[in-house]
Amino acid sequence: MDVAHNSPALRSMVKTVKSMHEGCRLYVVLSMSIVKNIRSSLMTLMNEAADIKFAIVDHFRLIKESDASEQINALKFSNMTNALRIHDIKDGGNLETSIKTTFESINRKQEENAVFVLCGSVFIMEFVRDVFKIPQIKDKEGLNAQSG
Repeated sequence: MDVAHNSPALRSMVKTVKSMHEGCRLYVVLSMSIVKNIRSSLMTLMNEAADIKFAIVDHFRLIKESDASEQINALKFSNMTNALRIHDIKDGGNLETSIKTTFESINRKQEENAVFVLCGSVFIMEFVRDVFKIPQIKDKEGLNAQSG
């Protein structure tokens, strides 16, 4: 999981992952904030990732399905070969479905050196933790009172 949410952060994340897992095939599930440059972010990833799924999460700060579809389709019809790595939003771009189908794809290919990254806005992390049943770590009440 990484909160990389713009082109420079995504480039840095890819560089870090590839340095830690040399020769890996990178699989990405991404969700973005409304205010971010989705096209630029997708262009950064499509040259590095084997597969990109754009997930839609119901949060007021995150991009809606119609806007994401428009950006994805613009890239796909731009004649950029690597844009084919970006999948259309299916099943409403459901995060849990995107995660499940990505894992199934990796398992079906029996890839040993695959790295799966969930990234984008910090606002998706709560939803990702829910999917994987990862508890939210919260500050102790004493810490909250001191920072007030």
